[in-house]
Amino acid sequence: MRPRSLSACSETRSGRAIRPFASTTRPKTLPKGKGFVYADKEKSPDGIARLVLKPGAAGKGSVTLAASGSNLTTPTAMLVPPVVVQLRSKDGACFEAWYSAPKTNEPGKFDAKSDAN
Repeated sequence: MRPRSLSACSETRSGRAIRPFASTTRPKTLPKGKGFVYADKEKSPDGIARLVLKPGAAGKGSVTLAASGSNLTTPTAMLVPPVVVQLRSKDGACFEAWYSAPKTNEPGKFDAKSDAN
């Protein structure tokens, strides 16, 4: 994901999910190596089962998201590339990745690797 200032991030959204990374109850965020893992078997409140953050040099960090189920709001039509995914912190940091060539792009399912920086 490319770090951007909050003002540089796009405001257009087709979906939204919120993860409480400061949670002290289950599900919770656990340190993993130098990164973090959020895991929620119940996928509540918004369908996210797992979110993995791995730090790295510019362009080398990664974010992996696994979401599914009835709590996940999905578009009813195919997404139009490039798809932009953003991770925003409550203190204003914004990280985004662009996806121009998805492996799978159908209603309710999107699988892709981000474009190179």
